[in-house]
Amino acid sequence: MPPPLYQGSMPPLHQRSPPPLHQSSSVIFNPGPDKNALKVAARRYLPQISDPDGFTLLCVHGSGGHKEQWEPTLQQMFAKYNLGQFSIREVWAVDWQSHGEAGRINASKLANRGPVSTVEWAYAIAAFLRSEQLRGHRIVGIGQCLGSSALILATRHFLPHNIPLIGIIMVEAIMLSRDYYRHGWQERHKALDAAITLVQGLETSWPTRGAAFNYMLHNVPWKGWDRRVLSVYVNHGLHESSTGEIYSLNEPEISSYKDIPPHMDAVDQYRRIAAYVPVHFIFGGRNRFASPEAQQSIFDPKYNIQASSIQRVRHARHLVLQENPDGLAEAICIALERINQEVGASRRPRL
Repeated sequence: MPPPLYQGSMPPLHQRSPPPLHQSSSVIFNPGPDKNALKVAARRYLPQISDPDGFTLLCVHGSGGHKEQWEPTLQQMFAKYNLGQFSIREVWAVDWQSHGEAGRINASKLANRGPVSTVEWAYAIAAFLRSEQLRGHRIVGIGQCLGSSALILATRHFLPHNIPLIGIIMVEAIMLSRDYYRHGWQERHKALDAAITLVQGLETSWPTRGAAFNYMLHNVPWKGWDRRVLSVYVNHGLHESSTGEIYSLNEPEISSYKDIPPHMDAVDQYRRIAAYVPVHFIFGGRNRFASPEAQQSIFDPKYNIQASSIQRVRHARHLVLQENPDGLAEAICIALERINQEVGASRRPRL
């Protein structure tokens, strides 16, 4: 079982107290036949009432994140979803191979190789979609930030009519079209350079988790996070050395910002699969990381493809999952209701 939420010097949690998550232990998954391949860590969450015919959600985090950061959002969803027009069987959240628990498991292998690319992560997601854990499930994929590109790219490993997802929800997708990049690359690189500079200037080690929490509470980007998300991050997103030092690994996040081509490939793939799988988009209401023009480039009218829906979450910027988990939970529930209407309860899994 995961450790409890960090309590030392932590301000009171949000006034609303959703029911606790019912969850199993982590599953360590090998995405390929090579026994020496980088492992994927996944965690399964169950609502209080699990419907075997309901949706199974597959949550994919963004750069610098980890699978447990979905927990505050999931708590709110589990508290509210039974009021809607859909049901949930279970939720799986997965770690990118260089992040979170997976990063700790793969530490020795990561030390002797280059960064784990978005494309490599997409391959692992596709392998997990084929796994026994998800066989026979009605799966809805939910990707955040860079994870949304990886989720879309994972569908390249299936024929369009046999993609094992009955719906996709993209949270703050950072995809952009090739046409936009050709004309707006300077703006894109300026935003990415600013993000890299910010990450490089952050403290990366602390004597205790309490010291890490208090530092983050007063420094960008963490000071804008919901306290519940920050607490989960301190417990699960940070690493501990053999001497007890608490530290973070910034290099995987920095390297991901430099890996731009997959986000253009993801737009191409989105346009290929939109006729087969409903894709819903959720953006932060106060986002400055990606311009409206960059976001709009995903929906170029000349391709005659429209998003199934587009929502914006108030009181959140690019890091919607971290800044407003309650607002994101509501938006995801709305998207799930629409997916339920689009695909109908009769649509069965493809794998």
